[in-house]
Amino acid sequence: MLIWIAVYAAGSLFWSWILFWEGADWLEGSFLSGLLFWYNAPEWSSEGIKVFAACSWFLQTIWFIAGLFSPGIRAFFQS
Repeated sequence: MLIWIAVYAAGSLFWSWILFWEGADWLEGSFLSGLLFWYNAPEWSSEGIKVFAACSWFLQTIWFIAGLFSPGIRAFFQS
């Protein structure tokens, strides 16, 4: 359970860096955005990166909450 919470906290820190700090501007047009998100992410604007980050964070939150109540989901993550 602690690993599950730590992974979610690390992911949340990453998504919040992109959404609320300079992360999207820093990644805009970079090769690193293609490695982190999608192969054509270097073509996205900073707003496009923020939309991707918001959607990913939302889905990660749903997955996290489901894992809190269903140990089977956590076992799938750990295998």
